[in-house]
Amino acid sequence: MSLPHRVESLPPASVARVILPGEGATIHVLDEAATFKVGPRDSGGAFSLVEVETPPGGGSPEHLHETVDEVLYVAEGEFLLSFDGREARLDPGACAVVPRGMRHAYTNVGAARGRLLMMSAPAVSQERVFCELAALFAGSAAGSPELAEAMAQIAMARGLTITGEHPVPRLPLPGAPRHP
Repeated sequence: MSLPHRVESLPPASVARVILPGEGATIHVLDEAATFKVGPRDSGGAFSLVEVETPPGGGSPEHLHETVDEVLYVAEGEFLLSFDGREARLDPGACAVVPRGMRHAYTNVGAARGRLLMMSAPAVSQERVFCELAALFAGSAAGSPELAEAMAQIAMARGLTITGEHPVPRLPLPGAPRHP
């Protein structure tokens, strides 16, 4: 079964590219900014890379990717990653690998905006998901049941299952590891 979010049968990438700071299409969803650095066509479908800027207390709802492995790298800020019933604090330079099918969420637990690099393999067209979500949030009341249902439908159409609520700012649990 071919899912609409996955790019199939792309030729191998044959052109080297340099993406400079500030380059890439940026989409704003709520108070987050997602800048698309490498898309499916840039990598021959092998991976995609997006830079996400998140405000303090912001992050993702708990979710899982059915067909995609995800790598999160903290470029700036302090994040709490919840995954597989555990939590880990991720500081700049920390990296986490989340295999497909594993529930996970991230929250910016720092006092300033943070930046994550998120790589998905194989490549997914994350730009389309962010565009659809941005349009949805622009026309809906935050927290409404209609918004939550529409968000879940967009996610499911792209191979993503939302399994939890949007994060609430919280401190790491005592004794939680600093890095997975």
